[in-house]
Amino acid sequence: MADRGPVALVAREPAARRRDWLIVPLWVALLAPLLDWGLPNRNMDEILFGGPAWRAERFAAVDAAAERSGRRAGADRDLNPVDRSSGGLVELTHSDAARAEILRRFRLFSHQPDEMITFMALQRMRPRQLDLDPGLYQYGGAWIYGVGAALAVGAAGGLLTLSSDPDVYLEAPELFGRFYVAARLLSLISGGLLLFAVLRIGRRLGGPWCGPVAAVLVMICPVFITMSLEAKPHLPSAAAATWAVLLALRHLEHPRPAGAVRMGAAIGAAFGLVLTGLCAALVLLALPLARRLQARSHPPKAEAGAARSHLFRAALVAVLVYAACNPYVVRNALFDRALLFDNLSNSTAMYTVARFAEGALRTADLLAEAGGTMMLVAGLPGVLLIAWHAPGRAALLLAPAMGVLLMSVALAAGKPGEFGRFLIIPAVVSAVSAAWLACLLARRSRWAGGLMLVALTIFTGRHSLYYVGAFALDGSNNHTRAWAARHLDERLGPDERVAVTQEPAPYSVPPLRFATRTIILLPRTEPPGLEAEALPEWLVLTADDEHAVSQSWWSRYYALDAAFKVSQSPPQITWASKPVLLFRRTDVR
Repeated sequence: MADRGPVALVAREPAARRRDWLIVPLWVALLAPLLDWGLPNRNMDEILFGGPAWRAERFAAVDAAAERSGRRAGADRDLNPVDRSSGGLVELTHSDAARAEILRRFRLFSHQPDEMITFMALQRMRPRQLDLDPGLYQYGGAWIYGVGAALAVGAAGGLLTLSSDPDVYLEAPELFGRFYVAARLLSLISGGLLLFAVLRIGRRLGGPWCGPVAAVLVMICPVFITMSLEAKPHLPSAAAATWAVLLALRHLEHPRPAGAVRMGAAIGAAFGLVLTGLCAALVLLALPLARRLQARSHPPKAEAGAARSHLFRAALVAVLVYAACNPYVVRNALFDRALLFDNLSNSTAMYTVARFAEGALRTADLLAEAGGTMMLVAGLPGVLLIAWHAPGRAALLLAPAMGVLLMSVALAAGKPGEFGRFLIIPAVVSAVSAAWLACLLARRSRWAGGLMLVALTIFTGRHSLYYVGAFALDGSNNHTRAWAARHLDERLGPDERVAVTQEPAPYSVPPLRFATRTIILLPRTEPPGLEAEALPEWLVLTADDEHAVSQSWWSRYYALDAAFKVSQSPPQITWASKPVLLFRRTDVR
């Protein structure tokens, strides 16, 4: 089908165009009160220490910071990984140094497991020696240096306390908590910029009302809410990729060298923020196809030679922007490959390309969670109809999303709910397509279009309210981890031990008396000849639901004692108010 051009495009006054930018501060104002979720503080000190909080010197943080700064290894590498080679039970609290390592995490880490690595990357830099290598390359320099700049601005304004002495933050963890708020604010602003791009894309595809409707539907997508409130580069990268689509649509209509440069800069920024942003480069591959599809009904607005020149210009700018944001990737690729591969291998070890059928089913499930089932159901026919009416524009809209979906199909098998963070762009496309379909129906029957919008808003919005509630709860001292911590503290006997399945941190284990209690790490597989009496009397972990642990080897030794969660179907993508499960050994009465 030939590209019939945009539907019902209208000329708009410059003042109206400027009003579109109001969506950025609007989005920031809506979610800013939730930015303080899951931050380190002193609210649980009584439980963590079983008495007065430790003085800073007992944490031995200065030595740990010096070791991290001096090591030539990826910033996200564990300095002292637990030795699991024996395959048996491992006591994590065998010494004051081991207890201090656990307590440092509860003093400095948030409830989101990946947020801290940005600050680890910043901490290992040595600006006075002109060493700004973050040692972290899956998160791009555009993100890491951007967070560093935000912290510097906050400190200059008196909002943050910057110190090279980690003891400052160990005695006052709320000071470190402000770092997370500053970094999350970058994500939140990026969400507003993505909404602006969606507003303009919707208008280009479906007329004046399609843009605002699409922006509202994106706002209520659970994954968009979640990633707007996490200090991670995935939403900023998705925003840059969405801008690349918008600029490509503009370039398709008005091909100019300057437009190609801007499009290339957006693609380079998407990749420069996080490695998965490379999917934005698929816009460059889709652009020649979009031109051919459009040429069937519209004369080409640029000669073939000029079009190739624009494409080359955009690709070159994208590479240069990435290199400018990540100079140490280029440098280490040439002169220090061991450091580069150390970090990248740490990331790739978490993902295995296999089980494509299972990956496809898991991707569909996660996409329904990320954007809402109703949005997915309405978005699919919307995409097909956009492709029918405007195949060239559809090719540009779908290009990055298809790249993300293919990646997810290859990697998503067996992944937990938080893997849905990678599906921001497909969720955005689903919302834009659903808005396009609703506006198309409204032009034929206002009642039909209105009913569809009401249904989308109610069903998706109701699901999103669980996410908002989880963040709001986690920003208080009355969240699931606190519930579990208080319950455990009341139930545990003086000499009873606690088992964990992951190294204790605020996101994986609720606060316990780590300063005095014996904590045992269970092995991944059952040790041969294990006797039940050797296992700790209690086991605690965070998980989406109790069924997620039914296949674990230890499940035959433990019975669920209590589950602390915000709803029967808790939000999966976010770490806010994550369900905490408490088990008791079955032979203990």
